[in-house]
Amino acid sequence: LYFEDDKALSVLTKDNLEQMGFKVIHFENGLLALQQFTSYIFDICLIDVMLPKMDGFELVKQIRNINPQIPILFLSARSAIDDRIMGLTIGGDDYLTKPYSMEELRLKIEVFLKRKQLFPNSTFTNEHFKVGLAQLDRVMPIVIRFRVRTFDAINPRQRQSVQRGGAEGFDLSGTA
Repeated sequence: LYFEDDKALSVLTKDNLEQMGFKVIHFENGLLALQQFTSYIFDICLIDVMLPKMDGFELVKQIRNINPQIPILFLSARSAIDDRIMGLTIGGDDYLTKPYSMEELRLKIEVFLKRKQLFPNSTFTNEHFKVGLAQLDRVMPIVIRFRVRTFDAINPRQRQSVQRGGAEGFDLSGTA
């Protein structure tokens, strides 16, 4: 999904991405983009910061409330470090400044799509990151690996605690 209000740049970028084999759906304003985002399933969002009716920062906040997993790449003329930090802080996964290289944009998109294919059932929220049966919690930052009937806690002290029966809060069924 591509959100850009500059007509010339949006046509150029959309055409180039389509020639590279990507399907691109383009919107010129943030409000329309948000409405369409809730109606369809997308693999990645390419978002300009300066959009009419709803700026890109606000749009990303709204998108993150709907789908915290979708990769978001900002494409913006706003190149100040404060803007880049803001974009990454509110939920952007990367931030390219204009003018950008189409080759660099293609590679970044491919990285996000490859990661999505490698970890199709992974989730990331403010509380945890989960891939398959492994989960990393922010509150209790240890990694648990589940096996058929056993598990290993990465932290040795916590491994001893769990082995002695101190596993409160852990789902030991292997289906976490």
